Amino acid sequence: LMPKAVYYGAWGLSGAAVCADIYTKYDDAPEDLKNSTAAYWTCFHVPATLVVPAVIIHQVVHAVQHAVEKPKGFASRLPPRAKTLAPVAAALVSIVPVVPIVDHTAELVLEPTLGKYLGLSFEHDHGHDEKHDSSQ
Repeated sequence: LMPKAVYYGAWGLSGAAVCADIYTKYDDAPEDLKNSTAAYWTCFHVPATLVVPAVIIHQVVHAVQHAVEKPKGFASRLPPRAKTLAPVAAALVSIVPVVPIVDHTAELVLEPTLGKYLGLSFEHDHGHDEKHDSSQ
């Protein structure tokens, strides 16, 4: 349905965006934290931006593909062209909820673990307020 050049081009664009983000964070980091910053953001982006969303979206595509190949109910009334486009449409629509959820989850897991281990600090705290003084 989609030319391979477009498919691989999209992966290339995603990889380039990830590399650019890692380089920007590396370049902006203090000199003594440059390598730790690059390591952290590489460990963050590979699973959170590329691998996990790709696996989830791939599963969505297969589920929709199965639904239109062996239709029951609503799917049985879809025209042939809609059955062809449904998996692609599902993939595109699933990007919107999947990527932010995976990204946020990865931040919640990696910042207090790997980030702390590498000596990095982050501008947001995801609701963790260790400096909260309840005596005020």
